[in-house]
Amino acid sequence: PQEVVEVKKRRHRKSVQQIDPMEEKKKRLLEVHPLSVEITASVNSGPSITVTFQYYTKLKIVTVTSKVSIPSSITANTAREILSGENILGELREGDFGTDSPNPTTPYHLKKIGVNSYQSLVPQIGYAYTWAQGVCGMDFLSKQVRFDSSSVV
Repeated sequence: PQEVVEVKKRRHRKSVQQIDPMEEKKKRLLEVHPLSVEITASVNSGPSITVTFQYYTKLKIVTVTSKVSIPSSITANTAREILSGENILGELREGDFGTDSPNPTTPYHLKKIGVNSYQSLVPQIGYAYTWAQGVCGMDFLSKQVRFDSSSVV
């Protein structure tokens, strides 16, 4: 007599990873377009600056990151501070430090993912200078537009 052995087939289950839904939303909101523009300007045997423009598809803003390379012949610490990328690109337009999003819908989107201000994202995604939006063909209404009721007829 032959012994019949039943073998149960088991399915492999994918391991379930605990994914924080807020982190997933943040990741989606901070999706960057796959193409970016990088410009490098340099002076003969002097410093050079590399500026990178990236477009965030959900936030609908352009951000700028920069890196300054200073040759070893420039030794002064103050020169290094003055030539840092943020110092060179900040306030090309008066009051434009790039730490606030020019898109008026950004605070709404950030609040949905638990981020209080755009400024907290700057180290991660870059500066959203208003001049950079203009260079890239984007235009947002100024946050300082005031409605004057006396001009209405």
